[in-house]
Amino acid sequence: MRLFKRQAEAWKYLTDDITTEIVYWGWAWWGKSKLGSFWLATEIASKPWSTWCIWRSELKKIKLSTLVTFRQVLTELWFTDKSYKYDDQKGVMTFKNGSKVVLMDLNYNPSDPEFDRLWSMEFTWVFIDEAQEIDDKARQIINSRIRNLLWPEQYRAKTREECEKWLSEWTKTRPRHWVIHHNEQLSEYSVVLWKQEKPKNFMSCNPWRNFIYTDFYKPWRNGSLEKYRQFIQSLPTDNPFLPPSYIDNLKNLDKISRERLLYGNFDYSDDPWLLFNIDEVSDMFRKKTWEWSYYLTIDAARQGKDATEIWLRKWLHLIKIDRIAKDNLVSQKEFIEKIIDKYSISIDNVIVDEVWVWGWLVDMLWCKGFIANASPLQPYSAKLLSYKKRNYQNLKTQAFFYLQKYVQDWSITIDAEWQLKEDIIEELLFIRQVDIDNDSKIKLEGKKELKERLGRSPDLADMISFRMWWIIKNHHDWTLDEVDLKETNKEENNASFIQSLIDEVEWTKVKTDFEPDFDIY
Repeated sequence: MRLFKRQAEAWKYLTDDITTEIVYWGWAWWGKSKLGSFWLATEIASKPWSTWCIWRSELKKIKLSTLVTFRQVLTELWFTDKSYKYDDQKGVMTFKNGSKVVLMDLNYNPSDPEFDRLWSMEFTWVFIDEAQEIDDKARQIINSRIRNLLWPEQYRAKTREECEKWLSEWTKTRPRHWVIHHNEQLSEYSVVLWKQEKPKNFMSCNPWRNFIYTDFYKPWRNGSLEKYRQFIQSLPTDNPFLPPSYIDNLKNLDKISRERLLYGNFDYSDDPWLLFNIDEVSDMFRKKTWEWSYYLTIDAARQGKDATEIWLRKWLHLIKIDRIAKDNLVSQKEFIEKIIDKYSISIDNVIVDEVWVWGWLVDMLWCKGFIANASPLQPYSAKLLSYKKRNYQNLKTQAFFYLQKYVQDWSITIDAEWQLKEDIIEELLFIRQVDIDNDSKIKLEGKKELKERLGRSPDLADMISFRMWWIIKNHHDWTLDEVDLKETNKEENNASFIQSLIDEVEWTKVKTDFEPDFDIY
């Protein structure tokens, strides 16, 4: 089989004694499934009584796509219909040399969130097609279930002479029909028994922000990928068998599709429910001067966190980050007060993330407290007009949707070192909305699930969102005085008239206070 350059590179890692996890990136017509099928077929032919598995998110997808390619490759390598039997109901292919290929799905099942169904299985090596579709927990469990399985164990002899010596001893204690069967296998295939080798997990994928990005693409890009892992990026131009018209079509796509499909840029995503995109987030790090007052957001050290982070902003521009070691509340209070005095910050412009026992720090400083799971802030007008109520799941969700608008409007800027910049961009690009089709509260992906995809807690993104508390509060204070509204309600008793008054006052306030002229959900 002819392999082009990137496929040959992947083949080198598939057959070495070092690599255990190989990720091969590519889109349609990149030969991902064909390479994986070729690898499986050659290994099956040389390793009798081995057990293999082809995984994908859904069994239906395997049968309609990957299995079709696999059987085509078997035909090209001179396997015949008599070389194996396929049980479509069980999803198992059994070969004449005793090897098996099992087709299995890795779809997330709410009744089995920990993938307990995988613990009872063992395989020689595995091929995961379209690995971006599966959960990282499933991948980790699969890696723990990879064994160089042979039947029987003694078939790890390196030479045929050693095999025949063991076989002669084995036949003395086994039934005759067993002996005849295994003699036929050895005679027909001239099996040279194979030795123990490194476990292999070969994964094909498309760009996606999960473990593919955090564990493979990002370390590969930064030159810090572990030796036992390999990432191969195969671009359309690497495949000499693609028709020129296909490349031309890719060049005519929209920017996001072009970056992903033609240039293999993982930082561009076509996930419609992501709150931020790479261009908007990267633009936050441009240079810009602000003339308004200072704000201080604080994430206090707590369980599992080694330091208290203090972010200083001049209006919406992040200019400084201080980190102080985990210490007692008095020391933290004194350090924060020095910053407040140095920059003449109003205590009304200081906010602390209230988690665990750190509401005490709020009380000691007499500042604002940010409670992520608190109810979203509501305008007074929502008391009179129900449709004005903000339908967010909690305050944190509300803050991120406001942050999205400000990032889109190029209103947020940051001075940060490169490593911090990279981490901030990465965390914001992982945040996405969930349950879009449900007529319920507006929700973001839970922190537990986000941490599993990202590989860490998104603390930097949270700190950026805290600044939105003042924006939200001011936005929802743009109403007529409460007494005036009540009196107006008594006199007119007209919802449309009340709405016109609210709109008029809000619009005037927007234009005079440099605050947003938009209405978010």
